[in-house]
Amino acid sequence: MDKSIHIIPLSGKPLEFDVSSWQDNGTSEKINKQVHGRVSKQRGVKSVKSSLSGHGNLLLQVADNGFLVGEENYAVERVINMLFDGLLVRENLPVLFYGRGGTGKTHLLQGIFDLRRKGAVKRQRDVLIKAADFARFFAEAIDLKATDDFRRRFRDVTMLLVDDIEQLEGKVVVLEEFQHTLDILIAADIPVILTSRTLPKFAPRLFDRIISGTTVPIMLPDIAVRKYFIERLLSAFRVSIADSALVYAANVLQSSIPEIYGIIAGMVCKSMIDDVKIDTSYFKQFLKGRVDKRRIPIEQIVKIVAANFSYKVAEIRGSSRNKTLAMARAIAVYFARRESGLTLKQIAKFFGNRDQATIRHLIQKIEYEQKNDNSLKLKLAAIAEKFT
Repeated sequence: MDKSIHIIPLSGKPLEFDVSSWQDNGTSEKINKQVHGRVSKQRGVKSVKSSLSGHGNLLLQVADNGFLVGEENYAVERVINMLFDGLLVRENLPVLFYGRGGTGKTHLLQGIFDLRRKGAVKRQRDVLIKAADFARFFAEAIDLKATDDFRRRFRDVTMLLVDDIEQLEGKVVVLEEFQHTLDILIAADIPVILTSRTLPKFAPRLFDRIISGTTVPIMLPDIAVRKYFIERLLSAFRVSIADSALVYAANVLQSSIPEIYGIIAGMVCKSMIDDVKIDTSYFKQFLKGRVDKRRIPIEQIVKIVAANFSYKVAEIRGSSRNKTLAMARAIAVYFARRESGLTLKQIAKFFGNRDQATIRHLIQKIEYEQKNDNSLKLKLAAIAEKFT
């Protein structure tokens, strides 16, 4: 395995895979008739396994039921290690993992919960819940005049994990209850782990409380992780192709792990129906044109960052050492790495053929400084919203 790729050994529930995206009108009807189950409608590893019988436990073979980490997500790994080593102190809490859909936030949260439960000690009581369910249970507790029971349920815990907290936006009464719960748990040094698609739009006091802890962006997998995953997945499907085709696939499929899984599984289904052996030529032809539209061109990223700072794109790409301009450049590099899917080498070339080590340093600079600089966090959040 590529030494830059790690696997956080979670024991969470399997990822949900959707194989509907690869279908076209000419093949979907055949597939629905000939492949076990309605693959286009089903989700989950079981549905894929039943449709492609004989390929074994694909998820375990591909990702060891863990969380694949490349350089783009080393910060995630560091925080998880701190959590399980007992190094997250009150000043680090709460922890917020945020990132677009498909980056594995829910899988990560479920894995943390299951891993803790696996090594549970007496009186351990961890609670994992969707934010929408937290709101629903609170509404029911008010109706039943059972708010004391509700509070015991979520405050008498050893860890609280809440998924998709952006679902609480606009729910004023629920957010007030949520904030009291956070304050009580964190004051007692109880770990609170949250996830969100973006930094949530909460009232200033609650927002400041959350970002004063540890906020960790989860990025889509970089090319090294994509290549590793595709190679392992094809091996599980007993498909052998040239390394050049793997590199091509990793460049084309600039997507999330579930999306890549869906496309590759779709290719295998189609080859079974067409009774065609998958070789390098077939593989490349199938993938042709399947570019993830959500990846943002680096030119657009730099243009957005430049406009935010009232600079010209040429100035951002230039060599001026003006302090404000240098910060804008570092932020542009940070978002280029996070949103474009380009390698460090490609980003370095775009920014005036800079050294890759310089590009890596700028990314690390932003990652480090935002931990202790709430104004920088807010600026990054404001820019990030323009990419969604």
